[in-house]
Amino acid sequence: ISTTRRSVRADHPRSISPMGRGGAATLIPARFLLMLAHFVVAVCTFFETDALVKTCTDRTDTSQDDTRETELLVALILTMACFAIEFFSFFYGVSMFNNPISILSILCHAAGALAFSFLVIDSMCAHETIWYIWTFCSLLPVLYESGLLYVVFVKKIDT
Repeated sequence: ISTTRRSVRADHPRSISPMGRGGAATLIPARFLLMLAHFVVAVCTFFETDALVKTCTDRTDTSQDDTRETELLVALILTMACFAIEFFSFFYGVSMFNNPISILSILCHAAGALAFSFLVIDSMCAHETIWYIWTFCSLLPVLYESGLLYVVFVKKIDT
């Protein structure tokens, strides 16, 4: 019986570290969890639209309530449309292993989850801030995703 340890060569398949694949082993779960967190908080915001509209208005003048609620609902529906595109691209595998898009998505969805959380918890005026949240936290990543979908499916370029 030999008591010497065999050393694993650096080029051996079992010696690949998780970071050896460009960090994909860490980015993929982080991206998925942050997209899911942003999605859940956005869905919870749907249930708080009445409360969010009422916190911003003067209770004597309710003429703007319907307009503000409609504006909030339109922004939330556009957010859900952005999520549909992103989840499709992610689960189809188009952008799952693309590190720059994953990092952008992680940053935007982390900011979006926090912003929506503060929007609901602090009862901020949603109709004033929702478009900033939508632009930087939902539209920006979906524009990059759409560009990648265009390159993969229309131009037929492998990324």
